[in-house]
Amino acid sequence: MKRIVICADRKFPRGDAGANRILFMAKALLETGWDVFVISTGRSEEKYYDKASGCHVYEGVKYKNVAVAPNRYVRMFQHQFLDGKNTVKLLREIGLAAGDVVLLYSTLYSFSSAVIEYTESVGCRTACDVVEWHQPFQFLGGERNIRYKGYKRYFDELVPRTRNVIAISGCLERHFAALGCRTAVVPIYVDTDSRPSWKRSLDHDRLHLIYPGNPYRKDDLQAMLRAIDMLGDAQKRQVCFHLTGVNRRVLRASVPGEERLLDALAEKEIVCIHDWMEYDELMRLYRKIDFALIARPDNIVTQANFPSKVPELMSRGIPVITNRVGDIAAYLDDAQDAIIYGAPTAQACKEAIERAIAMTDEQRIAMSKRAYENAKLKFSYHLCSDKLDQFFSEMR
Repeated sequence: MKRIVICADRKFPRGDAGANRILFMAKALLETGWDVFVISTGRSEEKYYDKASGCHVYEGVKYKNVAVAPNRYVRMFQHQFLDGKNTVKLLREIGLAAGDVVLLYSTLYSFSSAVIEYTESVGCRTACDVVEWHQPFQFLGGERNIRYKGYKRYFDELVPRTRNVIAISGCLERHFAALGCRTAVVPIYVDTDSRPSWKRSLDHDRLHLIYPGNPYRKDDLQAMLRAIDMLGDAQKRQVCFHLTGVNRRVLRASVPGEERLLDALAEKEIVCIHDWMEYDELMRLYRKIDFALIARPDNIVTQANFPSKVPELMSRGIPVITNRVGDIAAYLDDAQDAIIYGAPTAQACKEAIERAIAMTDEQRIAMSKRAYENAKLKFSYHLCSDKLDQFFSEMR
């Protein structure tokens, strides 16, 4: 049986979007006969331990986690200097051999270099899963930032060294193909098998928009707020923009120069900030949301990235209002399962919101249903099974 080991510095199996990506790729590979094993970081829940295999198993995926220190500062040191070495120990423990394949999911130089050096010594084939193209403006101090310097070494030196790249976008695929790497594009996928049944209610008289997560230096929350502020007074009374996932302090840091606008819209209850929500509470909120609002600047970061929020929300029947940047617009149909606009400006965003306001309840419900149905047609993880199987089977 073909064996692939996914090595990631993520909290698997349920830590973040990265952990979800690893899980769905692992399940896709299981469908084509691969023996998949994940080595990651984080606390392992005892309820997932399987005595027969001597490891933890989550949704059919076997995994072992590098133990993490409970102290935050010790954990930071461990992440920077020890996680890679401890991952190599587990690779030895499971008997990594020359016939195996290793997929590396990390942007940390110390972690990646430790794993790559060991896989090269064993003689097994190695690939990198690349999901970001970070730039200096995302880091405090820019190019002088030590974290950015480490990331750049990973991106410029380590990824091409493996000569095999899974890229989340066409932008990244073209970059590494030009460097002589063998590449495949694998965007964000979701599990549409276990999603709740589609359900929409008509129990509200406002247009409910949502932005979930942290927009810091990736999504353009400033443009979203300005767009809403540019609406007429009557239109503003028809809109409620929900912000979830981070607290007000983080949101204010994400809109330098527009902090007062954020506060003013929140005071008028045009913007509703949810500091923390339990899962069930968030799911109840999702059921009354009409659209996700995700404005993005047009730069190398957003051209290379693929917003995980879009497939996740579509799979719950929430269409998205977003602009054309990167690959995501190619997967959406304007006026069918999304509202797509062109220029990355507040004015263009405002006009897109006005399109949503002008829709009837029946039109919004129809778009919600199409978004739900199209999530399975466009973003189900089953769609990448054959592509991943071919890529890893033919690795050199």
